[in-house]
Amino acid sequence: MGECIDNSRASALFKGIAGGSGLRLADLPFAFVSPEWSNEKGIGAALSFRLLGINSYHCVYPPIQGSDSVMEYVMNGGKDTLGSRMIVNTDHVALAHEIVADMDALRKILGWD
Repeated sequence: MGECIDNSRASALFKGIAGGSGLRLADLPFAFVSPEWSNEKGIGAALSFRLLGINSYHCVYPPIQGSDSVMEYVMNGGKDTLGSRMIVNTDHVALAHEIVADMDALRKILGWD
């Protein structure tokens, strides 16, 4: 849907769909996809969707490489606390296949396959 303010619109849309379906937002086949970091606000956008339980997918590693512990938490450690992951794959075709596979897995759990 775009960046910045559109992120809030997307999350509102996702929340409306979840509310209308009676399902948890995190159980639905939604994704936050950011092929490239345009600025530091992208980290906040990715984390805001991850707080909703929605995985984030990226073709470029996030610009947070100053601390190994922060990088580890943002990339891997958040699954337990946030219920979502940050997936980075610099091969954009492989990343697209991973997004589709993850969406298919969520659809299968919901019986939508």
